[in-house]
Amino acid sequence: PASGVAGDAGEVTRIAAGGLRAALDALQESFFIFEAIRDDVGAVIDLRYCHLNAAAERLYGKTAAEVLGRGLRELFPSVDELGIFACFVEPFRTGLPSAMRIPSFDDNGVVGAFDIEASQYGDGIVVTAHDVTDEVQAQQGLTDSEAVLRVVLDNTSDSIMKLGPDLRVKYVNKRLADASGIAMEDWTGKTLEENGYPANLTAEWNEYSRRVFATGETVLHEFEADLPKGHRWIETRMDPVFDALGTVTDILTTSRSVTERRRAEIDLRDSEALLSVVLDGSRDGTTIYDPDMRMEYVNRRVVELSGIPAEAWIGRTMDELDFPPDAVAFWTAHVRSVFDTGEPEMMQYELDNVEGHRWYEASLSPQLATDGSVAHVISTNRDITERVLAEQALRELATHDTLTGLANRAALLDDIARALSAGRRGARSTAVLMVDLDRFKNVNDSL
Repeated sequence: PASGVAGDAGEVTRIAAGGLRAALDALQESFFIFEAIRDDVGAVIDLRYCHLNAAAERLYGKTAAEVLGRGLRELFPSVDELGIFACFVEPFRTGLPSAMRIPSFDDNGVVGAFDIEASQYGDGIVVTAHDVTDEVQAQQGLTDSEAVLRVVLDNTSDSIMKLGPDLRVKYVNKRLADASGIAMEDWTGKTLEENGYPANLTAEWNEYSRRVFATGETVLHEFEADLPKGHRWIETRMDPVFDALGTVTDILTTSRSVTERRRAEIDLRDSEALLSVVLDGSRDGTTIYDPDMRMEYVNRRVVELSGIPAEAWIGRTMDELDFPPDAVAFWTAHVRSVFDTGEPEMMQYELDNVEGHRWYEASLSPQLATDGSVAHVISTNRDITERVLAEQALRELATHDTLTGLANRAALLDDIARALSAGRRGARSTAVLMVDLDRFKNVNDSL
């Protein structure tokens, strides 16, 4: 690849990060990314904030800079009592998303009711929180009157449906009627299939509905549908409605569009795929360090030159990979300098790898977080062995005779100059001995 590949890769990284932040900030729901904080035996003891979008900042009443790097338990002590922390870490145990409703939350200035969903992402958790305060208050007011309930539901931003045991619709709100293009009165008494929904979607919907009736437990699922406003991803929560004896009499479904989030996820995957193609196609070795000097990414070239699989690099330091102490100290000093100053650095080094003894030029570039701090350092390493050898050959050619390999006049003058300089510094005299060889020209001409 051309010498500009490393710069292109850095640009792709910035575009991917910027595009992701912009997409997440456009979401109406609060979005968080946490990384696991583990104890010595690997148990998750807290979750550290790594990212929150603009909606989350508004919810917290705090800027990202005031939150990032802090622990969830530190910021909200009530998360254990309310079961929130257990919900967040459950995906580490099951590998599946977890969800819960927080009917009443009041901690550190954040008040309300929320639906939360947590999914594992590497050694971290991605959490979405939807403010359902109005919805919860509406549900609490069901006992007041059916009329009040309908007014509230018809003005909520979510699509609401009520299903009976025969899976026929008892009620839909105005939001659902508008989104589906089917009048409210045309829904009542019909199944989804009778309202023209595709067979595969109807089968999936009915399966989840029967599960709620059978178990009495809330079900959360996501589906795609072509609606009058285009192709949409819909997240649906199915809550059982109990009678006084504890029997499930109906299901109340709450659906909302998560199209923006899904498109943001697709854009992120596309950006990551493009970044991977660019970096893996480069002849330069690329490594990404976190502030703890642990490597979050290495490209294919690093794997080829080191003979160490990519998965063995991730999450480890050079010391943990048994690099020589002097190499660890060298890299730690330079990478730490970029983290501390935010300024890029260039350096040269030599090492032995699968291609033999080689010289490299490293470019260390900071990747900034939203608060301006250095989140990562990207190291791009270019093989300059041919250039170094060429420079060495030029120096040899300038100071040595090409025929005999002996030092020439330039080398002699340089040696004399250095000897005279050393003599002056040490107050010593310098002697030059000239030896004349008889008939040496005859010998030299015969070569």
